[in-house]
Amino acid sequence: MKLLDFALHEFVILTTYKRDKTPIPTVVWVAQNGDHLVVTTNNNAGKVKRIRNDSDVILCGTNRNGTEKLTKNYEAKGYEVIDEDGKLSGLNAMRSKYGALGKTMTKGPIENRSIIKITELIK
Repeated sequence: MKLLDFALHEFVILTTYKRDKTPIPTVVWVAQNGDHLVVTTNNNAGKVKRIRNDSDVILCGTNRNGTEKLTKNYEAKGYEVIDEDGKLSGLNAMRSKYGALGKTMTKGPIENRSIIKITELIK
C-alpha cells in the first residue's frame, strides 16, 4: 500500500504520539492534495499539538467509528500547514472529496482551522 492509497478511504485512523511516546489514535477524514494527504481539524486539537512535537504518524484505513482496521498500519510524517495558501488548498481538497458534508465541516474562519499535511516517511 502507498500513502496516496489512503485517499480512497472515507475514514482513516491517524495515530499521533504524546511526548512520552504514548500513541493516540483518532478517526479522521483524509483527502489527497497533490503528492500528499491532508487532514483538517480545529487549531486547538490535541493531534495538532502532538504533531508539532513529533511528526511521526501512523495511518490505517478504518470504518466510521474506528472499530475495524481495513488496512495495515502505514508509517508517515505529519506537519502543520501554517501558510494561508496551503491551508486553503487543503480545505479545498477536503471540500472536493466530501462534497456538501465537507463544505459544512470546514466552514468558518480559516484562522480557526489547522491543516495537517501527511507525507511519505523518508528512511
